[in-house]
Amino acid sequence: MLSKIRIPGSLKARITLFMLVIFVASLWSLTLYASRMLRQDMQQQLSEQQLAVVSFIARAADAHLHERIQALTLLANSIGPEAMADSAGLQHLLDSQPLLPSLFSGGVLITRADGMAVAETPRALGRTGVNFIDRAAVAMAMKDGQTVVGTPVMDKRMAVPVIGIAAPIRDATGRSIGTLAGVIALRNADFLDQLTQSPYGKTGSYFLVARQERLIIAATKKERIMQPLPPRGTTAAIDRFIDGFEGSQVYINPKGIEVMGSARRMTAVDWGVAASISATEAFAPIHAMQQRVVTAALLLTVLAGALTWWMLRRELWPLLDTAQMLAHMSPTEVPAQPLPVARQDEIGTLIMGFNHLVGSLEAQKSALEKQLRLFSAFIDALPNPIFIKNAHTVFTACNTAYEEAFGIRREVFVGKTVLELDYLPLAAREAFQAADLALLSQGGQTSEEIEIAFADGIVRTALYQRRAFDLGGGQGSAMLGLIVDISDRKRMEQDLKTSEERYRLLAENANDVIWTLDMQGRFTYVSPSVRKLLGYTSVEAMQQTLHDSLMPQARLLIDEAIRGNAAAIRAGLPIPQFHAELEHTRKDGSPVWTEVTANGVLNAEGRYVGLLGITRDISERKQRDDYKHFYSHILEMLATGHGLATILQAIVQGIEALHPDKLCSILLLDEAGQRVQRCIAPSLPEAYNAALEGLEIGMGVGSCGTAAFTSERVVVEDIASHPYWADFKDLAAQAGLGACWSQPIRSGTHRVLGTFGIYHRGTYHPSATDIALIEQTARLASITIEKTLAEERLHESQAFAQAVLNSVANEIVVIDQRGCIVGVNEAWRQFSVQNSSIPGQMAPHTELGANYLGACLTDQGHTDTARSALEGIQAVLDGKLPSFHQEYACHSPTEQRWFFMTVSPLAEGRLGAVIVHTNITERKQAEEQIRNLAYYDSLTRLPNRRMLDERLLQALASSQRTRQYGALMLLDLDNFKPLNDTHGHGVGDLLLIEVAARLVASIREVDTVARLGGDEFVVVLGGLSAHTHLAQPQAIAVAEKIRLALARPYHLKAPQPDAPARTIEHHCAASIGVTLWAGWGSASPQEILKQADDAMYQAKESGRNTIHFSSPGMFPPESAPLAGTP
Repeated sequence: MLSKIRIPGSLKARITLFMLVIFVASLWSLTLYASRMLRQDMQQQLSEQQLAVVSFIARAADAHLHERIQALTLLANSIGPEAMADSAGLQHLLDSQPLLPSLFSGGVLITRADGMAVAETPRALGRTGVNFIDRAAVAMAMKDGQTVVGTPVMDKRMAVPVIGIAAPIRDATGRSIGTLAGVIALRNADFLDQLTQSPYGKTGSYFLVARQERLIIAATKKERIMQPLPPRGTTAAIDRFIDGFEGSQVYINPKGIEVMGSARRMTAVDWGVAASISATEAFAPIHAMQQRVVTAALLLTVLAGALTWWMLRRELWPLLDTAQMLAHMSPTEVPAQPLPVARQDEIGTLIMGFNHLVGSLEAQKSALEKQLRLFSAFIDALPNPIFIKNAHTVFTACNTAYEEAFGIRREVFVGKTVLELDYLPLAAREAFQAADLALLSQGGQTSEEIEIAFADGIVRTALYQRRAFDLGGGQGSAMLGLIVDISDRKRMEQDLKTSEERYRLLAENANDVIWTLDMQGRFTYVSPSVRKLLGYTSVEAMQQTLHDSLMPQARLLIDEAIRGNAAAIRAGLPIPQFHAELEHTRKDGSPVWTEVTANGVLNAEGRYVGLLGITRDISERKQRDDYKHFYSHILEMLATGHGLATILQAIVQGIEALHPDKLCSILLLDEAGQRVQRCIAPSLPEAYNAALEGLEIGMGVGSCGTAAFTSERVVVEDIASHPYWADFKDLAAQAGLGACWSQPIRSGTHRVLGTFGIYHRGTYHPSATDIALIEQTARLASITIEKTLAEERLHESQAFAQAVLNSVANEIVVIDQRGCIVGVNEAWRQFSVQNSSIPGQMAPHTELGANYLGACLTDQGHTDTARSALEGIQAVLDGKLPSFHQEYACHSPTEQRWFFMTVSPLAEGRLGAVIVHTNITERKQAEEQIRNLAYYDSLTRLPNRRMLDERLLQALASSQRTRQYGALMLLDLDNFKPLNDTHGHGVGDLLLIEVAARLVASIREVDTVARLGGDEFVVVLGGLSAHTHLAQPQAIAVAEKIRLALARPYHLKAPQPDAPARTIEHHCAASIGVTLWAGWGSASPQEILKQADDAMYQAKESGRNTIHFSSPGMFPPESAPLAGTP
């Protein structure tokens, strides 16, 4: 392609231009590439650093929020319903919590269920008596029964932005009865100091953002606090963060500034921590460096162009002058004249040689042609391209292989120099021409490797050999050239070199030791990593024999592998691979476990010459495996119920067995956490252990006492010189102890339960593995202690809970989520025994393990009450109802009983439910008595005036539906007062009772008889005819029936003191007033009674014992009869 580009001008200008273009292109390509990669690398590093800082701040804020949430929850759980009723006690409780002000800079308060604050700290804020139910945290905590972190708001009293955290205060049933709320002032929240007090460059800032509210809670720049984020759609990068993106990105902020930002979400609350800094500031060093690189590139470009022009002008001007002279001579037939030699250099030598050749050209022409024919025949037979040039670098001959290699017939280029041909690039031709001239002028031979394109277009590596020779006879020099294609050989050499370099780097940088061994057991190669594994250098390792480097038990295995490999070779079988786990001895004498893998090595003749092996350090794996077995053994002891002391002693002895150079101990603190209660250290002297038991912990009380006091790990590498052991040096010396490391054993609530200590006989510095061992073992001891204590507390709690249940008089049963009975109280057991078909035993369907829901279906499934109970209980278990209540009858053969069932869920039904059965028989009986007193006459058991009003209203409503008339009768007894006056009120009551009985017997069950008081009675008839002329005689017929019944003689048995009852015969009649009424009319119940009362007085005035009907003019118009009525 370059050969086709024609650039006008002189050779000097063209060379200068080409060199300058190549240099500038290379320089600027490198400059641009380096600048771009530098920016990308720097941006990635800055993004990772920024995200790491944001993640650290987010984790720190999470930890502080969790701490505050846990503190509120624990304190709220300690407040019971009784405490909520005592405001002074609540205030004292808050005042006695010194930790709360440090956790909640905006104060702490307690609210009732209605949101009213009843206690606060500090009191100066004046929140007591203020209702906070409008605050989101308080309202949600009351509603959901969970600790809630509220939305940031501006506090009106403190005039600062705050956030609230509210924890519900529950009663025994889990119902929220109040809240414990903590307020954090954002401007002086110590857990936000890492965010607000950390400057981030000149333009950078950190933010704490409430994602749901799109609100900045805290920021490095105070003016950004409580500012909202831009609306959704304004900045896509901010929207991604709000939607949950975590990471870094470069984007344009709402102010049009390119920034680099990172974000990380928090776990305690739906907040996030973000950081941003302008890209200009972040990438300022990169931009400055890019400007310096560009400036340097410009200067180098100008300098290179000037130097190239000057050098070519100085070096090529003799050659150019000579070329011009030759150009003038070539067209003429005049013999060539000698050319002037301007400078004694290569060009001058070339010109002088040309002058010499010109002189002898004609004389040598015929001889040269003869020799060329001989050489042409000879070289044509050779397989490699060969050419011959004369002293003027003119091709004089070539062989057939040369023609085939470059695809040019010899007639084309014979008689020309390489500069006159175009089958190679110009630069290459010029280089060849210069080299040929130099060789012809100096003589000798050259051999070099070149890259050259052959006729097939493939660039190959060739060995280019040239030799200058004298043609003899004064004919001057010539040059023979040979081109040998060595591409395949070079490729093989490069592959071999690459492979050797790869294996060398692999061997020298591998963590595993790579080695080779001859048949005599001598190392022929050991990689440098042997120093890390065994402490020997490669030279020291190779000076050893195999037997010197192995433990005795491993030597036989290697010898057997060598013999087995040799036998397999002799038998023509595949060489087996050797694999074993062996114990080596380090240079310092310590043992190390290794995994050795070796394969047999064959030489080029297929003869077995030794082993190639890899040795890998597996000490840590062996230790991990041993520790896993030890750990599993301890957990198995925990699961099978071994005692605490037995398990702790097994932990101590197990660690000592895994690490024979270590002595271990576990110290347990007393309940107050002030003194050592017990020392478990079987390998330490009894006197040493006895001295520790009862010791008060504190700062400087040895390693273990200090660790227990500070709740931090204490490492003492030299007991004799450490101040913590100043008072215990003699005790440690008597026990032969030189170093002690102690790790506190903490509970899940971070309370120190004791310490785990490791001792050494001499001074000792712990490694990272040692620190991991002491931490893991302390955690294992913590699990053991906490599980044992938890089991004890669980047993006590279960016993207490059962005692509480047994103290309740109501029958209580606890069921699981499937409906099976998992707990009952004593009242339930007694009730079950009393009602069981098996004497002295509980009914089978009420015992533990029975399915309560199945019992409902089996025993009472045919009743609506049982079906309703079953559905209600299942709804509570499924979380569809918060609770369920039902009254039901459960009568025994001897008495009528009623119960009230309450179903309350456990953990929203996931753990089952508590069912309480309360005997409400007495309440039901009392209610029935109250109802009778309210609606019935106590003497006659007839409905009273209140019941009469309800019955009359019901009759009116029915009449309006059926369009039928009704009637009302008001009766007053005649001759009743003389009976009372003569025989007393007792006999009068007997008469009233008998009258009531005769009235009830005279009417239908659907009708009503009521006593208004004294001797007045009312009868309500319904369902009469829809026509007045028919309804009236129906009512009069019933009234006549009643009049006749009441007119019959009465035989009343009057009781006598100390004598049999005396029968009194009495004659009594009744005056009856009757009126018709209709439900579609306008008359009220009072008006209807007034009509009947007027009619009754008319009957009395008419002579008593009569019936009087009210005036027909008072009836409403008749309506159209209903379908089917006469």
